[in-house]
Amino acid sequence: MLRGLPHCQVFTGPARFRSAREVAVGEQILNADRIFINVGGRPSIPPMPGLDRVPFLTSSSMMHVDAVPRHLLVVGGS
Repeated sequence: MLRGLPHCQVFTGPARFRSAREVAVGEQILNADRIFINVGGRPSIPPMPGLDRVPFLTSSSMMHVDAVPRHLLVVGGS
C-alpha cells in the first residue's frame, strides 16, 4: 500500500537511527524531518481478565483514532 502513495518512498532492509533526522538502511544514509519505520510488528492482545468487556485499542486500531482519548492506559510493549 505504501509504495502506491504519492511522495512516499519505501526502503527495505536492516535500518538504524544515526540521529533524530538520519537513518541508515543498509549502506544508504537517509535524511528527513519525519522518518517512519515499519518494523512489521503485529499487536498481541493479552489474556487479561475483563478485557473482553471493555472497548480497547491495539497499536493497529489506534492509527484510525482522530482524537486524543480522554483516558488511555498502555499495557505491554517491548
